[in-house]
Amino acid sequence: MENLSAVVIDNGSYMTKVGFSGEESPKVEVRTVVAQWKTEILGLDRPSCYVGEKAIEMNKKASNILNMSNPISHGNVSDWEALKLLERMIALIDLRIEPSEYNVFITEHPDATKACREKMAEILLESYPVEYKGLSFGMSPAMSLYASGNTSGVSIDSGDGCTWCVPVYEGVVLREGIRPIKVSGNDMTEYFNKLIAGKVAEYPDLADINLVREIKEKFVYLANDYEEELKKPEDQIEKQYELPDGRIVKIGKECFTCGEMVFHPQMAGIEENGIHQVINESINKCDIYTRTILYGNILLSGGTSMVFNNNTRFEMELKKLAPSQIIKRNHIDNTINASWIGASILTSLTSFQKMWVTREDYEEKGVAVFGNLTL
Repeated sequence: MENLSAVVIDNGSYMTKVGFSGEESPKVEVRTVVAQWKTEILGLDRPSCYVGEKAIEMNKKASNILNMSNPISHGNVSDWEALKLLERMIALIDLRIEPSEYNVFITEHPDATKACREKMAEILLESYPVEYKGLSFGMSPAMSLYASGNTSGVSIDSGDGCTWCVPVYEGVVLREGIRPIKVSGNDMTEYFNKLIAGKVAEYPDLADINLVREIKEKFVYLANDYEEELKKPEDQIEKQYELPDGRIVKIGKECFTCGEMVFHPQMAGIEENGIHQVINESINKCDIYTRTILYGNILLSGGTSMVFNNNTRFEMELKKLAPSQIIKRNHIDNTINASWIGASILTSLTSFQKMWVTREDYEEKGVAVFGNLTL
C-alpha cells in the first residue's frame, strides 16, 4: 500500500521543526546550527558533523577545530551545504525513515526565489541518501492561518530571523498585500542586550547572548500604556532572574522598553514603520470587499508574537489607524509551532495529494514544474 504520510519541514533561523503530516506537533525540534570538523583525520571514529544542541555543545569544547554554521539567516538560506547536512541528519538519524518512501513539504517565506526553490529541490529530491519521492511548498504565514482553522485573515508570522504580514482571502494569498515587518526576535534580543549592557560589568554572565535571549523570552512584555508604565515605581515592574553563577539580577523598565519596539522600531535604531502601521498598509492594498474580513481576523504567530500575550495594546493601536473597522485578533494555542501545524493539517488532506511534484516530474521539467505552487 502506498505511504500517504509526508514529512513536514519548517526551517527557521533559530529552530527547525520536522514531523509527519496529520500529527499535532513536530517530532523533532532542533536548533538550526551545524558544526563540522575543519579537517578530517583518517582512522578517527567520530561523526563528520553535529547539528542542533549537540553542535553547540561540541563547539564549546572544540571551537578551534570546528566550523560552526547557521544555515538560515533572516529567513533565507545562507549556507546550502550546511542545510543539506542538517536535513540529512534529521531524516536519517532523528526520523529514521527511508526518504524515498515519503513526500516532503517545505514552508517558505514570501520572498523565496526560483533559484532558492531549485536548490531546495536539488537537496531534497536528488542528494543521495536523502531523495524524497515528491515535494511541495507552502508560504509559512498562510500555514499559520490554516492552523487557526481559518482560510481568510491576515497572518503575521514573527520568528527569530524575520517577520512577514500576509493577507489571505478564502485560501488564496493576496500577494498585493504581502509586506515584511522589520522587527524580528533577533532584533529584539539585540535591543534587549543593549538595554541591559550596563549590568554586564557587575554580572559577567550577561555577556552570553543566549542567556540574554532566554531572559528576554521570559520577561519582555508589551505595556498597555507605555507612558504610564514608565511612571510606576521600580519595585512594581522589577523582575528577578537567577544567573548561572547563582546571583540574582534585577531587571526593570528594560522589559517593557524592549517590547515597545514592535510599535516604534526607531527606538532600536530601525527606521521602519511599526507592526500596526504595516498591517494597516497591507490590508489597504487589498480589494475593498476583503478588508472587513481581514481586519476582523488577524493572527499573530511565531515565537516573537508571545510579547502580545494577554494584552489589548495591539488592537488599540490598529484601531487608531482604522477607526471605522472592527478589529479582532485571532488566537492559537501553540503559536510557536503554528506554521508547522498548519502545514501538517494541509498535507494530510486527501484533496492536497495531487499537489505533490514527483521526483520524476522534477527530473523531466526542472524547477519550472513548481510554477506558482506556493499555497
